[in-house]
Amino acid sequence: MKALQDLSVRYDVEVEIDKDQGKVVLFGPKDELSLASDSAHTILREADRHMQNQAQAKLISDYVQWSYIDTDGDNSLKEYPRSINLIIETAYRNQEKEARFSDENGTEYIINFSNMEEYPSDDVKDVASVIRRDKVQSIMNIINYILYTL
Repeated sequence: MKALQDLSVRYDVEVEIDKDQGKVVLFGPKDELSLASDSAHTILREADRHMQNQAQAKLISDYVQWSYIDTDGDNSLKEYPRSINLIIETAYRNQEKEARFSDENGTEYIINFSNMEEYPSDDVKDVASVIRRDKVQSIMNIINYILYTL
């Protein structure tokens, strides 16, 4: 929304947004309208792409969860956020040798699937083990256990 509203600052146009009807209306000189319209379409496409990625990340995290062992703390299992979980699982399903992603601080990490380890790209000695948990299989194992013990 803010990016669309900012079009009035970048171009000589007036921007009206109707969330209920899903409309963005631009008013202004023809040349400025053309430029602002192109930018508005880019903003809307990027927002749509972002929403699709979020939906896909949620769907993947409902079935598979990647985690790492926090060796800097109490050796507890830490789940990756949905967006990173999606990156890792996509690379894994595509049978890539590794997955690369950046954390919120901009540090790039690499997960090597052959040894199931994660490390910062600038420090290959700072290694943490990673685990892929298939949630559907875990649920099926629990159901089978319950049925077997009845």
